Amino acid sequence: MRRILTNDLKVAEDLVVKDVTTEKDITRVTVLSRGTPAMGLLIKGEEVKLLNAAKFTDEQPESQTPTAKTFQFQGRSEEMTLAVKGIIYTTISPESIEVPIQ
Repeated sequence: MRRILTNDLKVAEDLVVKDVTTEKDITRVTVLSRGTPAMGLLIKGEEVKLLNAAKFTDEQPESQTPTAKTFQFQGRSEEMTLAVKGIIYTTISPESIEVPIQ
């Protein structure tokens, strides 16, 4: 396993890249955030597949404190770029609203 130094890189107010490691043909990016980051990994300018995408859905509620999330991407290279598209915050309400449809 190879660790790439990120030194807790603060990317945004609510996004810190904690750790980037590569092993075999997998790159793992661990981040801290209250929401779910929408991001991709580019290798030599081409976006690679996020292997554990099902783990990060819009239905994950926002946490009160930043939590660690590890994204696994297919591929590794000396030329990698992390593309952060945004952070998704989801608030799930325990209440339901009935709307009559006529």
